[in-house]
Amino acid sequence: MLDTQEPKEKKTTDLKETPAVQAYKISWFDKIPYWIKACVFKYWSYGMVYFFFVMGLGTIWAEYADAIYIQMIVLGTAMGLLNDLIFYNVLQVIETSERESRWWLLIKNKKVYSLFINIAYGLVWGLATSFLAAFLASKIDVVFPTSWFFREPLSFALVGFIIDGVVIGVKDLIMFLFEKRKKARL
Repeated sequence: MLDTQEPKEKKTTDLKETPAVQAYKISWFDKIPYWIKACVFKYWSYGMVYFFFVMGLGTIWAEYADAIYIQMIVLGTAMGLLNDLIFYNVLQVIETSERESRWWLLIKNKKVYSLFINIAYGLVWGLATSFLAAFLASKIDVVFPTSWFFREPLSFALVGFIIDGVVIGVKDLIMFLFEKRKKARL
């Protein structure tokens, strides 16, 4: 007897074959964990701000006696402005799940006080980073007198990243304890 029935359709168990998944392809960038993207972006932003505002404008105020303090103020103000207006927005855009970036930001909202808080934080960050980098550079100069460590964007950004990580970590710890206490009261 001949089999006159048409072959049955194969059921697809591979999720890549479904129409919903075929409509949205996951790029290689989406596969990178958010914390890696945030760390690289923040490190890059600290180096970029140092490159443009300290190294780029360094020849302009080199003739002034108080040039280092002017550099710290300009660096900190630029960092605060760029954090609020650009960098924190980029971190929010690249997040992979909802509100994932809040653990990487100091404060970000649509109110104008957010800008002033970020500028104040940028000034404190600029002063702390500059003093710590200058201290580390003076210690390295004893061993390697012609070194550029902590006077160039890569190592300066590392110092800035560590200082920012400590401040953001303390802020996150306070937020975590506050939310935990709030849940315990309910």
